[in-house]
Amino acid sequence: MVEGAAAAGGTLSIERGGAPVLLAARGAPPGSDAFEVRGGEVVLRLAGRPDGTPLLGGVRALLSDLDLPLAEAFGAVLAREDQARTIAGLAARVDALAGQVAALSAGGASSARTSSMKRSTEIGLET
Repeated sequence: MVEGAAAAGGTLSIERGGAPVLLAARGAPPGSDAFEVRGGEVVLRLAGRPDGTPLLGGVRALLSDLDLPLAEAFGAVLAREDQARTIAGLAARVDALAGQVAALSAGGASSARTSSMKRSTEIGLET
């Protein structure tokens, strides 16, 4: 995009939860006067031209048409990423529960009897 727009530089980032995450950067960082295209959570920012002039109007118009394609492309990727993170979290939870079940099973029936005897001793009853 930077080369195609003849911009001095640009960035591509995702804004999630109010915090931008830089995905890619090229050339000079865009300043406060950067041209910005937002597509959902994705933000493309381009600096002006290397000679200090702003991007041409035709270039700006073409870039403005990228908002929907950016949102669709990155939206699908972000949805898959969220899904993968959720599945990983559930798998970790299942593993933890399996570990707890295994630990309980390892104690077996003697564990319940030992536990009962311990409680009886704690309250002053001898069996």
